[in-house]
Amino acid sequence: MGISKSIFYTVISQFLVQFLGIVSGIFIARMLGPGGKGVLAIFQANAQLFVSVFSLSMGNVVVYFIPSGKIKVEKILGMSMSVLAFAVIGIGITLFFIDSFSQLEKIFYPDSYNLFLYKIWIYLFSVFSIVNAISTGFLQGYKKFNLINKIWIVNSSLNSSIFFILFLLNYKGYFHVNVQIILYVLLLVTFINTILFVYPFFTQLKIKPSFHISKKEIAQVWKYLLFTHLGIVVAILNIRLGLWVLNYYLDAKTIGLYSVAANLIVMFNMIPTAFGNVLMPYLSDFRNNRVNEMFYKYARLNFSILLVSGVLGYFLAVVLIPILYGTSFTGSIILFRGLLLGVLFIGTNRLLAVYISSRNRQDYNFYASFLGLIFNVSVSFILVRYWGVYGVIFSTVFTYLFIWGIMSYFVHVRLKLPWENYFIVNKQDIEDVIEKYKRRKF
Repeated sequence: MGISKSIFYTVISQFLVQFLGIVSGIFIARMLGPGGKGVLAIFQANAQLFVSVFSLSMGNVVVYFIPSGKIKVEKILGMSMSVLAFAVIGIGITLFFIDSFSQLEKIFYPDSYNLFLYKIWIYLFSVFSIVNAISTGFLQGYKKFNLINKIWIVNSSLNSSIFFILFLLNYKGYFHVNVQIILYVLLLVTFINTILFVYPFFTQLKIKPSFHISKKEIAQVWKYLLFTHLGIVVAILNIRLGLWVLNYYLDAKTIGLYSVAANLIVMFNMIPTAFGNVLMPYLSDFRNNRVNEMFYKYARLNFSILLVSGVLGYFLAVVLIPILYGTSFTGSIILFRGLLLGVLFIGTNRLLAVYISSRNRQDYNFYASFLGLIFNVSVSFILVRYWGVYGVIFSTVFTYLFIWGIMSYFVHVRLKLPWENYFIVNKQDIEDVIEKYKRRKF
């Protein structure tokens, strides 16, 4: 399957996945209300942080090294299994460490939700998610995008169906759904999702792990992994910092309103995510002399789609949010509209990061994200303290604008990628799309 076709079907599948995710989120929000939704958002943010830290970004490492052929795939699997063992131990130690500091507990746990039961949930949810990330990385490395898309759609359909049934049972009054029940169900569906990803990994790829890894190979992976991983962790901190700052200063209801707005923004992230996931193995192929041309072409498509969808989202939000989530979430409208300003920068940054990674300069991604985090932390606590939840909106938008400026410097000055149009599609792009559609090769 060609790159254009892979991106097209990946975007379509990502749209379905994100749409079904939004549907699940609607059912959850209506069952829990703003307060319960805020508590759930904090737990999900905690788990995402643990996954990003302790996965050591092995999914990204796998996607880079399999198509490049620099290390045998059996050894890559052996490294991945070692990382999983590290995560199993490291997450448990970290949870114990957080318990020892009251200020950390105040940031990471909502009031009355720091019990042992909830820590077990974070632990298991994080481990399952890391297994998913590594399995997906191998499938992406082998360019099995069709299979990945099918699994994503099946998983999302299953998730939304389960939460729909739960919503009906709650609505009919058979039992009351609270945060604890939602957490149990999320853990169950994540476990099922893990099985669906792991099964084709063993049945189709049939790779046997090798732990006979040389120091040179470890050094290769470490060189790629170090800044890739640090950059991803810092990026997650940038994305989720607002939730933790709100949890420190404000109440769960405000966090719930903000989380609905932030979750809807994720719908727009499916576009650069799909483009980036498909482009990465192609841009990493150093034998391809059309890399720059390929990057610009799909970067223009990425930005243009984001621009059009963002404008539509701005006007539709005032109607759709109260209808879908209920009038108790009307306050999410202005927050969603504010976050839309950052969508274009987030989407552009995603493709710039993929280009940088394909050139094996992950340190540049890390520097950009780290400087962005310093900027974000510097302004977030101040703005939230005086402007409340609106302070998070301002700090988020300006942080991604700041990161875009730094990444542009690295890409165009340090990596010497010529400045060309990668924002708005041109006539040739449109003609290419029409021609491929006519030939059914899109």
